[in-house]
Amino acid sequence: MEGELISTIKTVVSTTTEIISGFNDWVGFFQWLRPDNNQESKQQHEELWKLQTTLPLMQVMIDRAEWSIHKEGVPILLEELKDVTYDTEDLIEEFKYFKMKSEMDGPQSLMKRSLDFIKSDISSSFDKVKLLQQRAEHLMSKLNATDLQQETPRFDRSVRPETSSFPDSKVFGRQKETVALKVLLGVPVSIPSGSKRKKGHPVAAEATAQKDCMDYPVNNAVSVLPIVGIGGVGKTTLAQQLCQDQHVKAYFDQILWTCVSDDFDTKQLTKELVHSCGEEIASDNLDYLQNKLAKVVRLKRFLMVLDDVWDDSVKDNGQEWQKFCAPLTTGVQGSMILVTTRSSKVAKLVCTLNPFQLQGLEEDTFWEFFKTCALGGKSSTMDVKLATIGRMIVPKLKGSPLAAKTLGRLLGMKIDTVHWTNILNSELWELKQEVGDILPALRLSYLYLPRHLRRCLSLCAMFPKDHKFEQTVLVDLWSAQCFAETQDKICMHTAGDWCFEELESRCFFQEVVPSSASQISPKIKKYVMHDLIHDMIQLVSGNECFVIRNEIDLSNVPEKVRHVSLFTSKGFDYQKLVALTRCRKLRSILSREQLGKKIFFPLVNSWSKELKYLRFLSCCFTKLTMLPEAIANFKLLCCFKVHCPRRWTMDTFPESYCSLYNLQKFEAKNCTFKSLPKEFRKLVNLQSFEVRTFVHGRNYTNFWGISMEVLKNMHLQGELYLNLSRVKLAGCAELELRKRKHVEMLTLNFYHTQNTQDQELEMLELLCPHSGIKFLEICGFRGDSTPTWLQPSYLQNLVQLRLVRVHFLSMAWVDNNAFLFINDLYISRCPRLSSLENILKSASLPTVRSIFIEECLGLSSMRGERFGELSCLKELKLSKCPNILWNGLVLPSSLLKLHLEDCGDISNYIPNCLVNLENLIRMSLVKLITIRSIPAEIWWTRSN
Repeated sequence: MEGELISTIKTVVSTTTEIISGFNDWVGFFQWLRPDNNQESKQQHEELWKLQTTLPLMQVMIDRAEWSIHKEGVPILLEELKDVTYDTEDLIEEFKYFKMKSEMDGPQSLMKRSLDFIKSDISSSFDKVKLLQQRAEHLMSKLNATDLQQETPRFDRSVRPETSSFPDSKVFGRQKETVALKVLLGVPVSIPSGSKRKKGHPVAAEATAQKDCMDYPVNNAVSVLPIVGIGGVGKTTLAQQLCQDQHVKAYFDQILWTCVSDDFDTKQLTKELVHSCGEEIASDNLDYLQNKLAKVVRLKRFLMVLDDVWDDSVKDNGQEWQKFCAPLTTGVQGSMILVTTRSSKVAKLVCTLNPFQLQGLEEDTFWEFFKTCALGGKSSTMDVKLATIGRMIVPKLKGSPLAAKTLGRLLGMKIDTVHWTNILNSELWELKQEVGDILPALRLSYLYLPRHLRRCLSLCAMFPKDHKFEQTVLVDLWSAQCFAETQDKICMHTAGDWCFEELESRCFFQEVVPSSASQISPKIKKYVMHDLIHDMIQLVSGNECFVIRNEIDLSNVPEKVRHVSLFTSKGFDYQKLVALTRCRKLRSILSREQLGKKIFFPLVNSWSKELKYLRFLSCCFTKLTMLPEAIANFKLLCCFKVHCPRRWTMDTFPESYCSLYNLQKFEAKNCTFKSLPKEFRKLVNLQSFEVRTFVHGRNYTNFWGISMEVLKNMHLQGELYLNLSRVKLAGCAELELRKRKHVEMLTLNFYHTQNTQDQELEMLELLCPHSGIKFLEICGFRGDSTPTWLQPSYLQNLVQLRLVRVHFLSMAWVDNNAFLFINDLYISRCPRLSSLENILKSASLPTVRSIFIEECLGLSSMRGERFGELSCLKELKLSKCPNILWNGLVLPSSLLKLHLEDCGDISNYIPNCLVNLENLIRMSLVKLITIRSIPAEIWWTRSN
């Protein structure tokens, strides 16, 4: 516990130190802004510094308050503090933008154009700095007065009561699941002869369960079987039912139970298990305790239940789990550990048997349970009208026993149709709940997440219930808000993918399995949230997110809302969306509805005047021919996505957009830009630019368009793939590849070009990369000679060379230099290539590790003895080159893998060339003329 507090403090101190360091860079900006008043400049700098260094403390206070949400007064203070925190983030980002603008445009340029406007805008922002600082200090003081915990707490027993092996009430249903688990636990399950297999009967359930478990693997050691499911689905109750089952009691010599919760402390858990067996404990020493536990289970077939295991158990790559299990090996074969958990990540790490996924109760059983929860002993005499309302409530609960208890308690307060109808028409998250109810129970899963994952998850409240979404949509939203934690050299979207995987592993998202009648493409993964998880997210997100379905919703949008989505019905008047201008704190607008240009352009004009903190905008259109200039006014915009089913073309990307220095992603998959403006390079944060003719990312560019003028003003780095099928000769010079020093990998694809062979040769000459290129691939080139720049004296850093379907007649270097760093040489389907004698030698390729040559039907000459000189060669593959005339074959002892297939007559050199291959681990000889076997003696020679 003390370690966690120290860790939190270190995080705050580290963050604050970074802020202080970064803020020193602001001094010049403020002095430039107020050159005539140095004292005022220092004061403004100090005030902004003070606010930014307070921001990490606000975030820590939010963490503490979320754990104490059940305390009186905390919910209101928490909502207000979140609002101040988000306002602070927005204000700081605004100042960062102006600082960046001064750096990108230069002070002189700014003075000429818009300095007065910027100064007035910044001055109005400065008025907010003091106010936000005062509000933050006031709210944190008030929250401290509520006696918040001084650190992120563990689950206390009032929030997460301790469990035992005894059910606290009658168990409904679960016959099939019980039998299935008994089979997996190894408990003999017999079906009496002559028993009738009626649907729903326990005997029928046993038969089905046994059949369902046939595919589960059997482990002969101490096996671990996890039961996985969302909170409140009945995992603990099912485990209790198993422990009280007479067959289970008879099969196992000993049954042990402990409630783990979120503090997986090996010493404490071992102590509790030993103590529960009636053993006296004389020491807290871990070795003593583990010896005691080993003695308790020695020579016994035991069942150990670890209830409610959280991610703490898999810390340190599972070392804590291995330490806990160490003394359990003294039990006899058939001993089992049964784990209940909400986390599939935990289940995958600890399991030796496939995790058992627990779903909600079956419909009929759940109805009986629901009636009991609502009416108690009077459930058999439920009024017909109440039963009708109840039947409509039940589907909302998705078979969750805890949800049935929650709603049953609320319904039982007043047994009349008006009250029950009100409950029916309310969302679950809107209803007042007690600590042990379903949403507080699910909320624990949320609280246990790291801060950045909590923020990511809360943004999912932008989706309506049962909405099927793609991973990229969420990642784009998170990245635009900078919710995903990034490490050095890791882009925001990669970090977002990691966040998604983490949340999926904790059962917050479920992959949608497309059916034969489904509209979902099997190639595109889609996900959905369980309804109860969705209700919980609505609860924790508060007024931060809002879904607009109709015009009534539009009038109810909270003014402080940060994220809005449009999932509207037919007849919605989209012009009324201008009302969103009153929501001046909006960060995200996600629209799935198709808008017309006549509606959208005026909307953007209105929004851009008021929504100065917008970071994410995604809109759909029926038809589009241009982009609204007003988008450039969203100076904090990080992601702009345009969806239009029809293809459309613009002469150029709007030059005004080049002032969107925060832009990380632009997507318009059906749009073609003929060119990009010179100012495009100012988009220094751009990580993804995806249009119809190319995709540009931070470290890759994939181009398949007509005019390469569109790439002229792009900052190209990393990997560049050029599909030249529609490119004309003149366009190649415009790219100036030789000057692109940050491109490390280059692919030139000439397939299906409309140019002549001579024109292709000219194109290839013009597409000369810079001398430091590391990877080069040429595909589909029809010219018969190599370009003049493909020489060791120029491409001095080349590591990989790939030639696919090129029509070179031969390959030779005009100088005597070597490719000193080429590791991999790949030549495939080059039909006119006749000889490689001038390059396949140690003088040309001294460090080559892999040579792959296939389907070169014109290859006729090979001096095979030169392979023996290649002392670094690890892998050699010669395949489907049947016309080679061999002049010797010697292989180097460094060779690890060898594949020779249909490559001419080498019978004179086999098996002698294999004798010295002392490091060889894989060899395949296929369709070699006259070679049918290899003498066994050569392997004896190798082994000696």
